[in-house]
Amino acid sequence: MPTNTNFATVASVLRVNSDVQYLDMDPKTFAPSLTMIKEAVEGKSYPKPLSGVFWVHIGGVISPEFPAVVDYCHGKGSTFGKIRPTPTEVNSKVNRRAT
Repeated sequence: MPTNTNFATVASVLRVNSDVQYLDMDPKTFAPSLTMIKEAVEGKSYPKPLSGVFWVHIGGVISPEFPAVVDYCHGKGSTFGKIRPTPTEVNSKVNRRAT
């Protein structure tokens, strides 16, 4: 989770009695890099390995590494976008119908 985020994001993690570990972010993308995420998940750069990733887009900037991060998380068992469509997929379908 980036250090620059809204309390509601953190509150949802705390509500299920989980720990929050903040990740640094790349100054060009305003998001953690794939390398930072891998190191955190594997417990190399933080006290405990991560069990989940809560990605927050800052200021509408979407990191070019986001698809690679999603793929990496899917490889670790994430179901993001598999059970339900992602917000991007929903918006894409709505926008296609409107045109």
